[in-house]
Amino acid sequence: MKYSIPCSVALLTTMIISLSTTGTSRGLNVFKVASSLNDFVPLNYTQGAVAICPADGKVCYIIIPDHDVYTSAEVSAIGLPTSYVGLPKVDDFGTGGLGAQIQAAILAPGEVSTPINGRTIIERN
Repeated sequence: MKYSIPCSVALLTTMIISLSTTGTSRGLNVFKVASSLNDFVPLNYTQGAVAICPADGKVCYIIIPDHDVYTSAEVSAIGLPTSYVGLPKVDDFGTGGLGAQIQAAILAPGEVSTPINGRTIIERN
């Protein structure tokens, strides 16, 4: 089956992300973070995107697959606050972790809007 998920992106344009599924449902999640908040604290993220990102060099919003969102089982097993359930794993700095990818994106000049590891990180440039 094919699904199309509309996502609002910078400059008020809209892109369509097509997902192919093979027996399981895979989804993408969009989270935004205010420019005054730390990019690496899950509680600072809320669902949704923003149309215009101010040029401050921080994360504006992220588009991530389901496996980058905390589940209740993970939160319980790791001993994190239950308020982390449903939020992005931006504090995961392990190899291939979302936090590590955000760090790399912020340090790299320019912006890459094509997905890497199924993730898109939109910066404020």
